[in-house]
Formats: sequence, C-alpha cells, structure tokens
Amino acid sequence: MNKSMPFFVFLIVCFVNSQAQNSITKIDFVKIKNGKRIEAIYFYENNWKVYRDIALEKGYIKSYKLLSTASDSTANFDLMLITEYIDSLQEKLSEERFQQIIKTSSPNGPRLLNNLKPNEFRLNLFLKEASTIFSGKENTQLSNLSAFSLKWEHYKFANGINVLLQHDSTQKEVAVEFWVRSGSRDETPGKYGLAHFFEHCTPFTSDTALLKHVRAIRINSNAQTRKDYLRYYVQVKPDGVEAVIKSLADRLKANSDTFSTAVIEHERGRVLSEINRQEMNPLYGSLSTSAREAATFGTGHPYGHSTYGTVKENEQFTLADIKNWYQQYIFANNIIVFVTGNFDKEKTKATIDGSFSSIQSKAATSPRKTMDPLTKLASVSISAPIPNHYLSITWPVPGYGTQDYPAVNILSEVLEQRLASPTFQSVVKSGARSLFNVYELAGQFGVYASFTRLSDSSIIENYLQKTIEQILQNEISENELVNAKRTIEKNVEEKMGRLGFNESRTELIGEGLLFKNNPDFYMLILKQQSLLTTGEIKKAAEQWLKKMGARVLLISNK
Repeated sequence: MNKSMPFFVFLIVCFVNSQAQNSITKIDFVKIKNGKRIEAIYFYENNWKVYRDIALEKGYIKSYKLLSTASDSTANFDLMLITEYIDSLQEKLSEERFQQIIKTSSPNGPRLLNNLKPNEFRLNLFLKEASTIFSGKENTQLSNLSAFSLKWEHYKFANGINVLLQHDSTQKEVAVEFWVRSGSRDETPGKYGLAHFFEHCTPFTSDTALLKHVRAIRINSNAQTRKDYLRYYVQVKPDGVEAVIKSLADRLKANSDTFSTAVIEHERGRVLSEINRQEMNPLYGSLSTSAREAATFGTGHPYGHSTYGTVKENEQFTLADIKNWYQQYIFANNIIVFVTGNFDKEKTKATIDGSFSSIQSKAATSPRKTMDPLTKLASVSISAPIPNHYLSITWPVPGYGTQDYPAVNILSEVLEQRLASPTFQSVVKSGARSLFNVYELAGQFGVYASFTRLSDSSIIENYLQKTIEQILQNEISENELVNAKRTIEKNVEEKMGRLGFNESRTELIGEGLLFKNNPDFYMLILKQQSLLTTGEIKKAAEQWLKKMGARVLLISNK
C-alpha cells in the first residue's frame, strides 16, 4: 500500500464500511506503466468491461465504472476500476461467477493491443472495499460512446491488399475508396509536390466504356494527397458499386509504359491552376503551409513542407518522375480498399476479389523515413497573396494515437473557444482548431489570428502568447473540459454521417487501420479522451507548449 496516500482517500474507502446492508463497492487502484495508456485502456475496454457487461446482464453486479485521475506524489495511481454489488452476498459470489465468465468469454486468454502483456503496461497497486452510505441519482445526459461504434469487416488477400468493408443498410449510397501508403512525406528535396502531381496523373481504366459508365453514374468523386497516404474516391448508388470497384482496380493495373507526356502536360496545367487558386488561403496555400510546416518541423523533415510543393518544382516534374512513383508505390501490399454504405456484401466481396486479388505484390521496401522535429523552432515573416495579414504560432506535438494525442486535441478545442472573441478591432478571426493537424509520426498544434493592420502584429502576437500562458499557469475549467469533449464527439458524429472522403467514417476507421492496424482505434481515442481530467490536460500543455512556438507572419501583398 502507498503509505503516502492522503487522508481523504482513507476516509472514503474505510469510513463507509460501517453500512453492512447497503451496496458493496470494490475499487482497484492501477498505475499505468511506461506511458502505455492506449494499451491499458484497450485491455480494460476489451476484457474487464466485457466481463462486467455480461455480469450486468446476468444480474451478478449492480454497476461498474472506470475512472481516470492524475497521479502525483501523494497518490501514485492513474485508474480506478469500480465494481458495485447489490449487497455483501452478491459480492461473495462474484469471484466464482467472474471465473466462469472469463473462462467462457476468453478461452484463449485476454485481448491485447500490440501484443503487450498486462504486466508491461499496468501495475495493480491495491484493492479497497466500500459500502454506500448515500448517493445521488445518475446523470443520464452524459454521452453514450457506444453510439459512435461502427461495425466493419477487415480481411486481406494473399497478395497483401487490405480490404475494409463497413456495411450500413440505413444508407442510400455507397462510397468506394482505395488508399496508397505514399504521400508527401515520401518526397525528396527538390521534388516536393510530386505525390500530389502523381495523384493528378494516376491513369484511369483503359476500358473507355466502363470509364464513361462510371462518370455517368457517380454521385461524387475526388482524390487527395495527405502527408501519409494518397486516396481515390467515388460515391454511387448501390447498383453502381461493381462498376466503380472494377474501374478503381484498373487504376492500379496500368502499364506505366503507356503513360504519355500529353497527359502529364494536361495535368500540369490543372495542378498549377489549383496551386494558384489556393495561394489566397493561409491554411492551404503553398507559400503559407511550406513556411509554417518548415518552421514547425524543420526543413528536410518528412512533414516540413507543403503537399503542393513550389510552382517551380511542379513545372519541372517529368514523365519519368510519374513512372518511377507508380513503380515504387503502386503494388498490392501497399493498398487498402474501402467500401462503405448500403451494398450487397457477397456480390461486393466477389467483385473485389475478381478485381484486386490479381494485382502484383512486392517484397517489403525499406522503412519510410522518420525524423525528430526541431528542438528550436523558427520565426519567419514572408509576403503572401492573402486578403489579410496572418500570424500563427505552432508546436510539434505527438502523432496519431499517442498517449497525449487526446489531451492535445481537447486543448485545441478549448483554445478555439477562448480565441473565438478577439479583443482587437483589426482581428478578423482567431482560433486554434484549423492548425491542429495530426499525422502518423507527429502532429502540428497552433493558434492563429488574421488581421487588417500590420502595425498590430506585435500586440496580436502577445495576445496569442498570453492565451497560451494562461493555459500553462492554470487548469482549464470543468465546463471547458466538458464542452471540448462534447464538441469533439459532435465532430465524430458528423464524420460518421458522411460515408467517404474528407472527414468521413471511412477516414475514421481507415486511419486506425493504416496507422495502428486497428479500425476501431478512433474509439479507443474517444474513450481515453472521455476519462481525461483538467489536471491531465494541464500536464499535456506543460509537456508540449512550454517552449517557444514557431512564429510565422504572413504579410498580405494584396
């Protein structure tokens, strides 16, 4: 037992033992080891919770709860696992009953994440038993996270292609996508923007009748370059699924010898037009994002440049560059296929099998490059064709699914609200959410303000810095924490309402599969987030935002 446990804990767990006829509560105090919070939550979600759900259904227990807290020098535990029994008799029978439940539910042992055994991620410190003196009614307005769960089916062909099906008979349409594990992080200096250029030049099916048919029946279609992957998307009515699957598969079977300079030049014009159009947007323009990401991650870092690259680089890409990218990254074991919505499962599986299973695989390539972010972040001022001046302060933060990712996400939402009503007349807009971007290896966290008077830049920079300092000095309020959690949950709910492409359910389950080999990983993140306390949010802020951020001032030349 931890002898430094504060007196109030003993008061809670010992004083209440006097009520023998009331409900009995057992509390396990657990320390998370080695920063393996995700693995610990996964373990309790997929084992401890499962057993208690069965026990609830059978009437073996009254209730259960898992609580998260911030450990400190006086109480060195992170989780409290609470099981409540109706009375002492039910509690006495519990051990035998749980043994039977575990034997039936987990005949092959507990479910584990990343093959880590329990003693590698948790330490059971001690167990306390308590009986209830009095209690209030449960608040039924709290979020039910089970409502965010998506049912899916994942399998893999012998050639290595991953298939993820998310069937939903309540939908009227179907989204079909394939993702390629290659993105702007795989580009080399001097050829930034090549992944995006390739995305535009990726060949369509050579079956002109099929291509014409798909273009006639599609409801929506698009493609996109991310830091970590490329994606290609078509949405149709259910009777068009088979045609779309065949046409998308053909894009992965092209003979690169048939690629033409004419197509490259046509797409070059479209790419340059897109870059020019986006330059007015400080969030997406090539000049703006290149400056901000280089300042945050460092020049030469996989994430330290815009996905567009520069105009000059895009003017110099050749047919050979496109062929080389195709040959390097388009192979079976580098592909994930998604079908989401209302489709005939057996017919769709057969079509995917006939269309994708013959694509050639390749031997494992060398690992994708990784680099640590900068330790000293840059300060940059550049001229940009944007309507207003724009100042951002950014920090590199943990990547997808890391221990502090949920806390940093909440911080971004809290700052979005605090910055929503700027006190300076020249500020057009300020916030944080738009600069929170999370990739596989790392993320970018930031605050920003767009404003009309350049002479206000120092005052506005001080305003942004002060807002961050307030977060570092004081815990956020409970109300801010609850509102941030609800906002994030609402965003997830909105994503679930969209079948495919940006901000969709395909993205929710797809990034979990791509980055963590677990389509349900977004649920683990949500559940970890739901347990976070104000103290843990402050601790994450101190860990990642204490050093000076990267400052980028975009000066409007309009």
